Amino acid sequence: YTLEEINAVCQAADGETVKVIVRSSELSEEEVWRVSEVVAESKAQFIKNSTGMDAYGAMPEHMRIMRRVMGPGRGVKAAGGISDALSFLRLAYAGAPEPDTQDPMLWRAGTSAPLAIVYSMGWLMHQGRDWALAGV
Repeated sequence: YTLEEINAVCQAADGETVKVIVRSSELSEEEVWRVSEVVAESKAQFIKNSTGMDAYGAMPEHMRIMRRVMGPGRGVKAAGGISDALSFLRLAYAGAPEPDTQDPMLWRAGTSAPLAIVYSMGWLMHQGRDWALAGV
């Protein structure tokens, strides 16, 4: 995508939310950074890592890059492979690390497994803090 194309889509959207999907599973971290810079320069409200059907799911490092580049006032959405509470939490901490980013207008997650996330959250709650020390 080019900046002009993204802005043309934003103009055509006439005030509706525009999410730019970057398909980060096909990109290096450096490329994710560069693409995120283009999106941050645009008028799009969100950047999204994937359609949810790409080679692999959302990665915390890609979410961190997108958040850093987009800043706290723009949206970041994770999609793909979010099938349990631990993967959800890893992405949430990466994509919404500060209180001012913990808002549904600024961080979202797409999942087809919401019940699995809820049920595995119960398991995590019974594990105490050990799960947090495992690299979340």
